[in-house]
Amino acid sequence: MEGAEPSSLVVRELVEEAGLGLDVVGGIEAVEKPIQALYIGDLEDPTPWMVRGSLLLTTGPMLKDDPSAGANLVQVLSEADMGGVGVAILPHIEEIPAPMIEAADRLALPLLRIPPQTPFRDIASYVHDALSSRDLHGLRRSLALQNQLVEASSLAGGVESLVDRLGRLLGIDVFLISTAGEAVACHLHRIDERAADDVAARAWQAFLRLGTAGGRRSVYSGGAERFHFREVRVGGQLHQVLTAALPPIAVSSDYMEAGLTFSQHLLELAITADRTIEGMRRRTRAGLLDMILSGRGSESDLEERLLRHGMTAAESLRIAVIDVVSVGAEGRTPSGGRSRVDQESLAAAAENSLEDAGVPFLSLVRDVGVILLGPLAGPDAPEGPRKNLERLARHVLETEGSSCSVGVSGPLTSLGGARRGLVQALLACRTSQEGGSPPVLFEDLGVAYATVDQLPERALHDLADGVANELAEIDAANGTELLTTLQDYLENGRSVTQTASHLFLHRNTLRARLERIERLLDLDLRSTDGLIGARLSVLAARLLATRAEAFSAPVPQDRTTSPHSDRMRI
Repeated sequence: MEGAEPSSLVVRELVEEAGLGLDVVGGIEAVEKPIQALYIGDLEDPTPWMVRGSLLLTTGPMLKDDPSAGANLVQVLSEADMGGVGVAILPHIEEIPAPMIEAADRLALPLLRIPPQTPFRDIASYVHDALSSRDLHGLRRSLALQNQLVEASSLAGGVESLVDRLGRLLGIDVFLISTAGEAVACHLHRIDERAADDVAARAWQAFLRLGTAGGRRSVYSGGAERFHFREVRVGGQLHQVLTAALPPIAVSSDYMEAGLTFSQHLLELAITADRTIEGMRRRTRAGLLDMILSGRGSESDLEERLLRHGMTAAESLRIAVIDVVSVGAEGRTPSGGRSRVDQESLAAAAENSLEDAGVPFLSLVRDVGVILLGPLAGPDAPEGPRKNLERLARHVLETEGSSCSVGVSGPLTSLGGARRGLVQALLACRTSQEGGSPPVLFEDLGVAYATVDQLPERALHDLADGVANELAEIDAANGTELLTTLQDYLENGRSVTQTASHLFLHRNTLRARLERIERLLDLDLRSTDGLIGARLSVLAARLLATRAEAFSAPVPQDRTTSPHSDRMRI
């Protein structure tokens, strides 16, 4: 019988090998049926007291006066999925009634003739000994299976090795399916390799249908396959589905079910361990980057720690800030009111991108965005990590419906320049949000930004007080938007048409605002001195505001796992 355990006691062995003189007189085609237990009794319906798969031994007193009672007994035993029935010759009957034999043949239930010289105790003793030894053998076999699976999970192949070993040991087709419905790993036994993807897809759809129906999501039978499922869950979330694909007529065994369940637990433990290790790595990276940005620790100590992450202060390190802005019918949402996706999800995407490219980095999540430190991008590496950051931006737009902005600082001359690098990266990131294509390098902002960036703090405040702060005070007092108007006008190369379009103003309205600015500040925007003064003042104010933003946001206390990946709640 397909699917029966090789170590199970079957009716054929009891008849042919036990030496008890038993004969099969009915249901001979089912002699490979396993015997799970033994029950002795003379009731007309003993099934309420029997274990499924039991062999009934009876002296048959009811058969003496009513030959049809034997057929009825076979019927109830078959309906209860029992292993068979043995009828003693004498003291009540001398031969088994023909209707009982016919019923056994029709229902494929083994019917045994027990000769007068064979006492029930000898049969019971043989069955007990056989089942006891097979229980021990089954235990040893199960432990051997578990040891093999543990060994496979510790190999370099990881998940692939575990799934392959499981399929080989059980002799079945096994798939590990992601929550996207794709096979992460598989072992093919009877399924053709060309059909593997289609089978995995059907298994996933069957799994989803079971969940929708509210039924037990462990077995699905339909069409040309039967699927046995094990949900690999971590932290209450579905991560993967371990699936055995069997022919519909195959009989599953406890050995197979135990192997699937144990493999499920191994997968859950492996994922949990990976997350714990990754969480420790993230906290270590975040802690070191926070120390560098806050200026804690000596230069030599920070450089030594940086070396443990595969970087040296001597290489061309840069700071990057990655953030997202919502994209709607009106275009990009202004930076002050933009909607954010989960920063943890964004950080995980950035880290995965750099890890896949083999780029070392440190990472930190703050309210201003995801901050990275590493040999990230620059004119000397246009096809390297910069391309990864561009792919990241496209991925976020496609999956989150939000546009990703990436700003990258100039090269750091030392770790002590990381604070300045953060401000440069944040300026570039905010410029990207205003319409540039990510990533934007600080060098892309032009010589004016580079000049202002080199000025001391006092000089920046003096410049900002000249034009920008005066306009900000006027706007606050009168509810106007003169500073924003001047900023856009200068950023758009003093083009009245482009600035008016960007601010949704009529060109005459824009000209009137510019004239008012000139009148209020006694400023000539048509002169070189006036333009330079206004430009430097606006940039100085922006730089000071960016510095304040960069170093006012608190750092989250813990960050171990990303809630958004290939996992889902089902």
